[in-house]
Amino acid sequence: MTVIVFLLDNSAAMNQRTFQGTTLLDVAKSAVEIFFKIRMSKSRVDRYFVLTLNSDISYVKLTGWKQNVDLQLLHSALNNIKPDGLIDLSTGIQRTFRMLNVNRLQLGLENYGMGIYPSCIEPSVIICITCSIGSCSFDGQVFNDASTTSIESAVLGNVLTKETFRWDYRMYSLVLRFPAFVSNIHGGNSIRSETNSPLKILAEETGGESFDVYDGRELHQCLDSLVTKCQPGVVLKLRRSTDCVDTVCQEKFVKQLMSVKLMGRSSSWPIPEQFWPDDEMLASQLPPRSAHPEVLVSKVPVAEPELPEYFPVDRYELTPSHLTKEFLNSSEHNMVWRCFSYGIKKSQNAPFGYLKASNDLQSVHLHILPYNYPVFLQLLGDICDHKRMTEAWGHQFVNYLGTIPKYYFMPLAKSFERIGFAGMIKPEAIDRALPYQLKHSLQKLRHSAKVEYDNFVRMTQTDSPSNSTVTLPSALLPLPLWPLREFKSMYIKPKRLHSNSLRPCNISRTNLRVVLGKMRHELDNLLNGSSNIRAVDLIHQQPVALMGDYVNYRNSREVETPLREINPTPERSDTFGNPFRRKSTSFVADEGFVDEMDSLQVNSCNPNTVSLNFGRKKSAQNTKNPQARVKGPLPPYINHLNWRFFSPKSSPVSSRRSLDNNFSEETPNAISSPMYTDDSPSLINHSRFANQAVIKKPSSFDTRNTSSLESFKLNKKIMFELIHLVRQPYTVDAVLLFDRMNELTGSIGQREAVVSMLMSEALRFRRSCLYVLLSEWRTWLLQSDDSKDRIILQKSNQVAAKINHIQLNGWS
Repeated sequence: MTVIVFLLDNSAAMNQRTFQGTTLLDVAKSAVEIFFKIRMSKSRVDRYFVLTLNSDISYVKLTGWKQNVDLQLLHSALNNIKPDGLIDLSTGIQRTFRMLNVNRLQLGLENYGMGIYPSCIEPSVIICITCSIGSCSFDGQVFNDASTTSIESAVLGNVLTKETFRWDYRMYSLVLRFPAFVSNIHGGNSIRSETNSPLKILAEETGGESFDVYDGRELHQCLDSLVTKCQPGVVLKLRRSTDCVDTVCQEKFVKQLMSVKLMGRSSSWPIPEQFWPDDEMLASQLPPRSAHPEVLVSKVPVAEPELPEYFPVDRYELTPSHLTKEFLNSSEHNMVWRCFSYGIKKSQNAPFGYLKASNDLQSVHLHILPYNYPVFLQLLGDICDHKRMTEAWGHQFVNYLGTIPKYYFMPLAKSFERIGFAGMIKPEAIDRALPYQLKHSLQKLRHSAKVEYDNFVRMTQTDSPSNSTVTLPSALLPLPLWPLREFKSMYIKPKRLHSNSLRPCNISRTNLRVVLGKMRHELDNLLNGSSNIRAVDLIHQQPVALMGDYVNYRNSREVETPLREINPTPERSDTFGNPFRRKSTSFVADEGFVDEMDSLQVNSCNPNTVSLNFGRKKSAQNTKNPQARVKGPLPPYINHLNWRFFSPKSSPVSSRRSLDNNFSEETPNAISSPMYTDDSPSLINHSRFANQAVIKKPSSFDTRNTSSLESFKLNKKIMFELIHLVRQPYTVDAVLLFDRMNELTGSIGQREAVVSMLMSEALRFRRSCLYVLLSEWRTWLLQSDDSKDRIILQKSNQVAAKINHIQLNGWS
């Protein structure tokens, strides 16, 4: 995760025009946008900030403390930048450094007096975009001004870091030198700044660079180069020395960028401080450290030390430089160069790591080990060989601990635990690495930084900052104007996009003809019930940012809702990717009952058909209103005379009144006035007509006075038809079955034989419910021969009623 801060110079000098017709501020904004688009793949882990040179808190245009910045937020922040900056560039850089330093303090990344850990960093890249006038006005006060470390001075009484920046900051500057005329375009190929301006010096001090840009092509080249440099890393100062003991050397320090891969892994060993932590020194005050650790590299090649297995070693890659090239060009590739800390006394200085070339001889790595690692590795090898700690080894280890800084005690204890030797250093010795008073002061410093950080975030994340009050001095105003010496800053009233609707009487006669078409359009909208009046004018008066939002415009258009379909088609349920999957019902039954229910179901379309559906009742469908009408138009047989009969009853179907009495009362009316006279069997399964008798026109088969031979032939034909109907795999049509049984002629014995044959076929094909109904039919048939036709017809109606009762209430 990298913090990228854009510091834009928005002074009046940035308002000058270029040869392309744009201002330098527009070029700076486009540079920020281009950089963000190039690094779009890392936008989720990067945090972007946009700062300007305004005098108040409004200089923070975009903050990425607690949110990810997208292209829309970046555009809105850049659009709010105006060329009204009043402070100089050096103050803007100081505020930028202060913001980043406060963030590091409240996160606890400094670790003053405890060594410098390469993993305790937050890489930050500062990109300063200014013009040639702004770079010349940069007076370099940022080097001497300590305002960025005022918190440290207020808490501890001294400054803990010499420079205003840190070792994980890198600053790059883009100096826009776009000419106003095409003839003055710079023809050179080098885009690096050749002038020794204070801005360039500061950029090189932090490990960055400064670029002079003369046209758009060079701007793109600079931005592509900056994107590749935004990698997590720290800057070290390396000095080559042939004699590592002599700290006075004529060669200067070379800034070296060291890459740090932040993959959730913390450093095991720190880089030592530039002072020896004596008790007397720590009791008085903590010496300030340099922003970039200074390291001496001995050019005397030595053999690489042998390390035990599972012993922690920190390895960091160095970017290519003159020092790495010199090391790779040396003849001894299997040898290493030791590294020492600069600033420690001659008698106390010892190596803490070494430089080693990679296996492919393409890069150089810095290996960091414990302080004075040659002695430590010898002690470690002895205890690993003997697997126990002897008295002599203990004296040697105590002497070694006295020659290293105390902040190495904690990482040494962790390394011993890792290889299986726990409790080598007492916890009391680890806690005494810093005095209590100094430790308390550092905690107080972190708390103060946390308070300032929270205040800064709260002030910068407010949507509408309060207008500042300007107080004029009383000496400049006469006495009558003293009450008016306090006034708030100017407030520009937002421009209204449209005016109020005008009445026709307020329009002049000369303009009445022009607005007549618009008035007619609005009148039509009012008559049609449309509430969006003047929508045509508002489309052409909206802001530019909303003109391209076609999706919301299309969704917001008022569309008349279509009429509901007469017979709505059922919508297909979501099957989660499987088009052949059907919604399973939570229905539990035995195999025989399920087979009956499947075989007796029918999908008929005639409303006069009775359904033989002997399934269990479903409480979710039949508890509320079992006779609820299906959605759609009414059937044609319902008119103004019989609609009360077909309307749903408020009482449940199963009432105290017996169904047999109902049928006995309604049967004569049904016989006298039959409902349907069609001879063809019905195909619709409609349960409402189960309570009505189904009567057919008297046919030739209704005469029961034929001879026994003719009755036998007729009954045989009907029996074969009924057997074929029972043997069918689909649901049996109840009306057709019992209508054909009413056509049986002859004696009661002949009819009983036909019914018995049907009962045997029903048992054969596992139609148990049908078998029960046929058994009851045969029982009614064997009754007295008096009023035979009426009994048969009445019992037929009772069977149909029972079928309907079973369908509604379930079979029990």
